[in-house]
Amino acid sequence: MIQLTALDRYQTTAQAASALGVSTEQVRELIRGGKLRAVKVGREALVDSASVRHRAHVLRPQPGRPLSPRMAWAVLWMASARDPGWVSAAEKTRARKYLARHRAEDWPRLLAQRADLHVGRMLTPQLAKLRDRAGVVSSGISAISAYGPALLPTELESEFYLPPALFDELVHTRRIMLDTDKPNVLLRVPRICIDIFEREQVAPRAVVAADLLDSGDERQTRAAHDLLSRTY
Repeated sequence: MIQLTALDRYQTTAQAASALGVSTEQVRELIRGGKLRAVKVGREALVDSASVRHRAHVLRPQPGRPLSPRMAWAVLWMASARDPGWVSAAEKTRARKYLARHRAEDWPRLLAQRADLHVGRMLTPQLAKLRDRAGVVSSGISAISAYGPALLPTELESEFYLPPALFDELVHTRRIMLDTDKPNVLLRVPRICIDIFEREQVAPRAVVAADLLDSGDERQTRAAHDLLSRTY
């Protein structure tokens, strides 16, 4: 097995800017907006190389704006054979057309507004308690086993959706470390005011697939396509 060194896993803001074809200030803005993962080393930020590759090759700029959060969730609900009750009949028609027109490969870019992403590290006991908290919903690598064979272990141990108030609580009480070079959890905070998950513990099939596609990982992408082939 090839062991990645710190130099392989991280790059300077200048290197990230060169890879993405943007300025170093734009890289810093992407870091502040949670769109690139990075760790602080002294006063400098080192950018996670995997997140740079993901942004360069999976979220590469193409025509078409990302859907609004409520429409992104409507699309994922309809792709899971569910009724998105928060949108109008006309918007449901738009969502059906979207699903017919776009390939799953377009999802990471066009559904990017559905949630804010936060990668960090939590102690194992705290992570176990988080799984049982109200409003926490497993997705991605944490939910794939609910729909089929589990994936092989990855660097991240868990993926969850959780309400904004709970994420703020984790940060305020320092139960999650966001500036870390050894993350073990990915948290997504939906950008939608209603409680779309209600009392569910596992995200719907298409939501799990969308989160797997976001990773850019070959195994997770194959698993996502397999999930979607059994959905719509």
